[in-house]
Amino acid sequence: MILILQYDGWHVDDTDTNNFIGEQKMKLKDYLIKNKIKMIEFSKSAGVGYNTVCNWCSGRKLPSEISQALIQSATHGKVTRKDWKVE
Repeated sequence: MILILQYDGWHVDDTDTNNFIGEQKMKLKDYLIKNKIKMIEFSKSAGVGYNTVCNWCSGRKLPSEISQALIQSATHGKVTRKDWKVE
């Protein structure tokens, strides 16, 4: 089964482009720092509140499955749903 969503022009499917065998996880906070994106900017582009992004980046809260898919799309597959899984 493949999950496909369309939200604000982002196409989200169930494929991961980041987590090949041996590849490190990318946290949202690290992605934002690496790409010099402010949390407020990301929150606006993702259509969520600034505090929500702060909670995700700090690890206080995990995004919902739909939000994880949107984050994956917004980060061009650099932060995937697998990156949120607790091991």
